[in-house]
Amino acid sequence: MIKRITKLGWVTIILIIFFSVIGLSHLTESKPKSAADQLQRETDILPKEQIPSMYPDIQLFLETDETDLYRMSVETPVTESDTINENIKQWVTDQKNDFKDDVDDNQYEEKHPNLHLALTLEKVTDRYYQIHYTKEINGNVHFTKTFNVDLDNEQMLSLDDIFKMNDNTRDTLAELARENRGETNIPDEQLDDMLANPEQWDWDINRDVFSLHMDIPDEKESGKHPVSIDIPLDSLYLSFSDQIADIIDMSDEQQQAMANAIQAEKERIAREKKRKENLKAKASAKQEARAKKVADPNGKYIALTFDDGPSADVTPRILKTLAEHDAVATFFMLGTEVDTYPDIAKQVADAGHEIGNHTKNHKNLTKLEPYDIRNEIGYTSDRIQEVTGKRPYLVRSPYGAYNDTVLQDIERNKNSLALWSVDSLDWKTRDKNAIYKEVTEHMTSGSIVLMHDIHPATADALPSLLTALEKEGYQFVTVSQLMVLQGLDGTGPHYGMSAD
Repeated sequence: MIKRITKLGWVTIILIIFFSVIGLSHLTESKPKSAADQLQRETDILPKEQIPSMYPDIQLFLETDETDLYRMSVETPVTESDTINENIKQWVTDQKNDFKDDVDDNQYEEKHPNLHLALTLEKVTDRYYQIHYTKEINGNVHFTKTFNVDLDNEQMLSLDDIFKMNDNTRDTLAELARENRGETNIPDEQLDDMLANPEQWDWDINRDVFSLHMDIPDEKESGKHPVSIDIPLDSLYLSFSDQIADIIDMSDEQQQAMANAIQAEKERIAREKKRKENLKAKASAKQEARAKKVADPNGKYIALTFDDGPSADVTPRILKTLAEHDAVATFFMLGTEVDTYPDIAKQVADAGHEIGNHTKNHKNLTKLEPYDIRNEIGYTSDRIQEVTGKRPYLVRSPYGAYNDTVLQDIERNKNSLALWSVDSLDWKTRDKNAIYKEVTEHMTSGSIVLMHDIHPATADALPSLLTALEKEGYQFVTVSQLMVLQGLDGTGPHYGMSAD
């Protein structure tokens, strides 16, 4: 009897083991990967207490550490992605180490300082989460940090994923941030510093707004409090990347609105391009017509030019003298001065003189990046056109400095680089007699003369100078007219003739 029971027992034991192995194997193979699995794999480095989470894709754990010197409580998210977990873990570790170092260096007045890294979760789409951290020390907020988590691609989203990040986009975001700052009380200097460094932005995005987060000192200056600048999504349609609709799960209506905005912008650019081409064609036709009026193979021609204006005192005096001699000239204006004296710029144009572009801020273009070169020239052309109704197509680079990058910009925008062959040195001598002598000694037919309508001595010298040139038989033309007479066009640079 005992032997039969023992034998049956062995059979029973073997069967139990067999089915147990098969069953466990089946369960193991069919069990999906989850955040809980990730925790099991990392139990050796995450000895934490689990705390409630609203989202099954992300588990939350609390770690506490108390010593005779300090106390720490750190909340940590665990996702199914090793890459995301490591990224957040590294940041958390850095904050903990910084805190410990400060404790060792006696940076805190409290005898037992407390660090608390608290987080909140926000679900944007099924697989896109925002993890907001707040770093508090002794109950005072020091700063906040946002992680934009893309679980599908196992990565932290960057601005490059959201936007077509280029200079225009950065300028647009900065401008909209200033417009939407509202009553946030962000100090201007702090806002400007933040906007100048997009790589340091703390941000998030949803279907409604793109938000920039900052931490500003509170009134008691014992800590900081977070503020946000919310930029409406529909104001950013032209700047978004191609994948934005999927990232934030845009509605069909939003996608259609974005498509409409992009199409409208394309049409606007096309219209603006055509308008500029038409304006340039009309200006060229007018210049040719004027040139024909003075076209004489045996004639003597000179183009007087004035840089760095308009100015409140000198430019009107020069206009008066030119009118008295029925002379035309070319004024190469600075964008900043057009901003300051728009009425005078319009007076120059209304008097029939030519206006050229001398950049916005009189910077050496050879030391600038392509985008900054375009801004210096493009801004000034736009402002001159707004003020005078005429768009300039002649550019004079400050100091006469140019390189291949400058020429490429001028060629790309169908402008011409116009320099000079005779320098009056009015900028140097500031003496009417020296100016008169310098010009008359170096003049020849076809010369382009450099002067400045910001120096009183130039206005003082002009009456006698024009009288002397008229006696020599010179006719006064604009730079564009002179170029037509000389058969010149294109990018240049164009200098004119010199007696030397």
